[in-house]
Amino acid sequence: MAIPGSLQEVPERRASIPARHIAAVVVGNALEFYDFLTYAFFAVYIGRAFFPSNSPSGSLLASLATFGAGFITRPIGSMVIGTEAGNDPFVLADGRRDCRARIDASS
Repeated sequence: MAIPGSLQEVPERRASIPARHIAAVVVGNALEFYDFLTYAFFAVYIGRAFFPSNSPSGSLLASLATFGAGFITRPIGSMVIGTEAGNDPFVLADGRRDCRARIDASS
């Protein structure tokens, strides 16, 4: 019998995550980062083309505000889509519960 806290105690083995899931996350994050960098690099030109203004700062701020609106609407959209799909909307925002359920089901 192992005494709690002793060296003889064997930790529980965690279920491993498939490599294709990790690859999908890496590719998704890389594409998102590329999107962010590309928009940031061209924000001045996008501002001039789509938000003409008397001041260059106003065009740039309007361009960046449009980019920021996307970040605000993404979590809201995931909650709406999650509710419509019959899922708990916060599982989409915090996928840990979903991962735990899948790991438990595979055991």
